[in-house]
Amino acid sequence: MIAVNQASHGNHQLFNHDGLIAWIAEVPGSKDRYLALFNARDGQSGSCRVRDLWLKKDVGVARGTLSRLMPPHGAVLLRLTPTL
Repeated sequence: MIAVNQASHGNHQLFNHDGLIAWIAEVPGSKDRYLALFNARDGQSGSCRVRDLWLKKDVGVARGTLSRLMPPHGAVLLRLTPTL
């Protein structure tokens, strides 16, 4: 998490749709991206490999869309690596 905070660049919010928020940042020296998703609600393109940085495990490949279940007020931090 510290490397994401201190070494990433191009950090910006992708969207905030009614409390569903996404931020993205570039990984230095790589085509990879960091993606942070937040569910601030009180209730509930190409393909890339997805790694959950907090769980420290790969969670699969996303194709076109990425969905993730999160509890109310939950958050997730992912690393996206384009597949060629």
